[in-house]
Amino acid sequence: MKRLFLFAILVLILATSGFAQWTPDPNLNTVIVDTTGEQDLPKTVACPDGSTYISWFDNRGGSYAVYMQRLNADGVKLWGSQGLLISNNPQSSSLVDYDITCDASNNAIVAFTDTRSGDLDVFAYKISPSGQFLWGANGVTLSSGTGYEANPTVAVTTDGNVVVAWIYAVNPYKIYLQKIDPTGAKLWGATAISYGSTTEGYNNPIVVPSDNGSVIVSHKVTIGNFPAQTVKLAAQKFNSAGAPQWGTGGVWVQNLGKVMAFTAQYAAPDGVNGVVIAWHDDRNSINLQSSWVQRVKSDGTLAFPANGAEVATTGNIHKFNPRAGKLTDSEEVMVFWRFTNSNQNQDGLAVQKFSATGVRQFTDDGIILRPMTGSANILGYDLATLASSSYIVYNVGDVSGLNNTIQGLMINSSGANVWGSTIALSSLVSNKSRLQIISDITGAGLAFWTDERVGDGVYGQKINTNGTLGNQIVPVELNNFGAAVNGNSVLLEWSTATETNNAGFSIERKSGDGSWVTIGEVAGAGTSTAVIHYSFADKSLGSGNYYYRLIQKDLDGTTKIYDLLNEVLIGVPEKFELNQNFPNPFNPTTSISFSLPVSGVVSLKVYNTMGEEVATLVNETREAGSYEIKFDATKITSGIYFYTLTSGEFKMTKKLVLMK
Repeated sequence: MKRLFLFAILVLILATSGFAQWTPDPNLNTVIVDTTGEQDLPKTVACPDGSTYISWFDNRGGSYAVYMQRLNADGVKLWGSQGLLISNNPQSSSLVDYDITCDASNNAIVAFTDTRSGDLDVFAYKISPSGQFLWGANGVTLSSGTGYEANPTVAVTTDGNVVVAWIYAVNPYKIYLQKIDPTGAKLWGATAISYGSTTEGYNNPIVVPSDNGSVIVSHKVTIGNFPAQTVKLAAQKFNSAGAPQWGTGGVWVQNLGKVMAFTAQYAAPDGVNGVVIAWHDDRNSINLQSSWVQRVKSDGTLAFPANGAEVATTGNIHKFNPRAGKLTDSEEVMVFWRFTNSNQNQDGLAVQKFSATGVRQFTDDGIILRPMTGSANILGYDLATLASSSYIVYNVGDVSGLNNTIQGLMINSSGANVWGSTIALSSLVSNKSRLQIISDITGAGLAFWTDERVGDGVYGQKINTNGTLGNQIVPVELNNFGAAVNGNSVLLEWSTATETNNAGFSIERKSGDGSWVTIGEVAGAGTSTAVIHYSFADKSLGSGNYYYRLIQKDLDGTTKIYDLLNEVLIGVPEKFELNQNFPNPFNPTTSISFSLPVSGVVSLKVYNTMGEEVATLVNETREAGSYEIKFDATKITSGIYFYTLTSGEFKMTKKLVLMK
């Protein structure tokens, strides 16, 4: 028996002011949160579905609490106007650093500290896209000792778990690590793994994912006490079971010392299971800091020279706080830093590109993006790398460091500013800090910062690869997107009112909490003002819940995601059925469908008129559901044949005709 269900139609009218929450106005920007009290320490992450999570600490209630907001791809707030309360457990009077990431199912994972247990301990929360607390209302407790434990960083591993690393600040400092499975269970024991040395302090751990469920942790190695410290940098890989892979102490990133003790190194995934690490040091003891970068591959080898590649050789200036990232379409690394005169009362900005082996590509001095001046202060900056270019954003204020604006530019692999000039992401003059930028799945840059224009809030701005702000006018206007179920098949249908340079659609499906997989492609109409109807059939599905989405692609590579609002349910059949093959007669292939109300061993065989078996199409255990099998009769002669379905006590036979 066939059952037909029509699911709700999602009506989408795009690029209208009612839906566009990423404002194109740099004098307004998008308000993430701005309410009573202070909102500070924002952290952001982009997810596979195009959404973005922003977390922050908030004392609107009189003491610090952790809040979070989720934005959809258009910048629409999904969790109320002022965000979702994650935790209001007691905090210290001063805050330490924390981290946030997103998993393949678009859940947010945030790890932070509070004093609910009496001293500073680490906790992790997993929040679903709908705002559900998947690891319980109070998250997962990762530490409960009496020492000072702080600054957790978090990574989602390739096997779908989460690793959190943090410092245990009791001399000598150690790094603690814990792995958490999707249900919130701790995989590396009831207490965290301890990694350290009896003679050296391990500090500032930053964890990034690597291959086969492993992670790489970059960290500082400190000998001695302030002010006579010797500070170096190292990296260690931990496999999926938590065992160190690169020997005692890992691999040296910088073993000369002179790394700044109270400035954390910068580390980011390189996109191919390794890590890019950047820092500044005064290894020559000349009272001038210089910036360096290293790339550690997944096997522990160094891509750049030992102790790092220097960003520029320009003399008599400081080169501070580099930000670095690998271009996704090459082995090249872009690095961005702030430079100052020796008195640090004038500053500027520069960028460098390195080859796969760490050779400077933009001359030995790099490219000056903002000349050194004493009339303004660079108060913060960040970088986000794309396929062959990088977003660079910076926060510039007056000589006192106040009255800031946010500026941005895009530098390509040739060193040119793609936009021709600097773009103001926020032209409203106000006190700003904590600037950061990430890129979403379309390649757009999403910048966020704290802002005192009203109180102490968090604001953001979207900048596109062409230098425009806010939501771009999507050249394809999708009228509807719906699904109908017929047995074990789903028919997806959608139409467009207008199209401009539409290359086509990728159709993606996922089941339950699985990952998105591409199941088909449909070509677009290019440019059209007429209504165009599209459809795609997804056949031979087992019983279960399914989700669908379209990824529309322009000829220039720009993409836009459209989600089907409702899940699609393929139910369990009510009875055994063996359907007539189609087509019939056929040459040389035909389809045979059948339904199973219960799981069991299933046999589907083809016989000739003499009762001799000519083909076995199925002979295995199958779950309850509906199935469709292709029969290729290329190797048998024309004639009348019979096919028989057997499962338990059920047996049915039907006739088919092969005509060559």
